[in-house]
Amino acid sequence: MKFSNADAYLSLIQRIVEERIRKAEREGLFEDLPGKGRKLKLKDESHIHPSLRVSFKILKNAGLLPPEMQLRREIADLKALLNQAQAEAEAEELIREINEKVLALNVMSGLSVNTEMNQIYGDKILDRLRSRRARLELGRLKEKGLSAKR
Repeated sequence: MKFSNADAYLSLIQRIVEERIRKAEREGLFEDLPGKGRKLKLKDESHIHPSLRVSFKILKNAGLLPPEMQLRREIADLKALLNQAQAEAEAEELIREINEKVLALNVMSGLSVNTEMNQIYGDKILDRLRSRRARLELGRLKEKGLSAKR
């Protein structure tokens, strides 16, 4: 079996690390660690490709997200804003932004446009917004009618 320079370098580093761990054990440096004797709480990372796990951990520790996760977070935030939208123009703009991000996520994931996440159909959401606005207006009119009779 032939080793490349990288394999030899990694093997050397592994030997150095293992020797330092053994030395620390002999010196008792691991005796007073918090959680000693308890099982480690390891996170399930089986959904992350092995070649990406270290990179994702580095990004996470730096407070950053992989691009796909960042897009998912932005989509969720925009959907929350859409649920609070009052004006049609605002809702239409949010729908456009959500659909653009969903399309980008699907392209980034290498999936068909309709596979991973579905785009939002603006007509249905605008109808829901109009209906909500009509109910609010009806409530205000009823309230005024009741207060006028008193």
